[in-house]
Amino acid sequence: MKTIYNKIDISFFLYILILLAFLSGLFWNVIATIIIITIHELGHIIISKIFKWKIIKIHFGILGGYITYENNYNKPFIEELLVALGGILFQLIFYYICLILFKYNIIMDKTFYMIKAYHYTILLFNIMPIVPLDGAKVIFLLLSVFFPYKKSMILLVFISYLFLIPIVFFLHLKILTLLLIFFFLIKKIYLYLKNIPYVFNLFLFDRYINYILYKENNYIKSNNITLIKRFKNNYFSINNKYVTERYILRKRFD
Repeated sequence: MKTIYNKIDISFFLYILILLAFLSGLFWNVIATIIIITIHELGHIIISKIFKWKIIKIHFGILGGYITYENNYNKPFIEELLVALGGILFQLIFYYICLILFKYNIIMDKTFYMIKAYHYTILLFNIMPIVPLDGAKVIFLLLSVFFPYKKSMILLVFISYLFLIPIVFFLHLKILTLLLIFFFLIKKIYLYLKNIPYVFNLFLFDRYINYILYKENNYIKSNNITLIKRFKNNYFSINNKYVTERYILRKRFD
């Protein structure tokens, strides 16, 4: 637990938000939101620890939390899926515990309905397929099964912008939180798009140094390295002869 605690990074603005909430009488609303977000992130942490993923940083800000892992470019499909869904799973468990406590009159009506409102808001927000939310991680994982890694990243950017459109229609409400979320997501998608070449190169290097054999093969009728797929052994056609991806990657990195 000490190791995890040392990796927690709390934004200065989150402290300011808690202070402002205390002064404005919204302290318990903010605390309820922070508790739900913490439980959500705890789900990711516990499941990733089961699979022995190395955590670099756990960040909490005014718009939620995120976890940075070391080298998760070629993890098994089931591991990535369970880690991505871990936050939602733990959040649902927490909500149903609160529901049981409410039915037995252990939690007051006002407290329960406040938790319920924030629970569904955070849950619906996280399942949206927009970078960097959990929904986007699941969608990217599914895209990676059918499309090359790099193309999957580009498709995810397109899907993210597509799902931002409904948020634009609500911006006329001029809700500060909605504006912050919109520009936060725009920034994250832009950075994701900008970093595609860098991330793709890390993905290739990880495949090169951690050579993994898969059950299925993917035959590429060229030496175009951008057509490499995850979860498959990739073979490239060179001079009417198929060579392994390791042969191609060796030439690239050696």
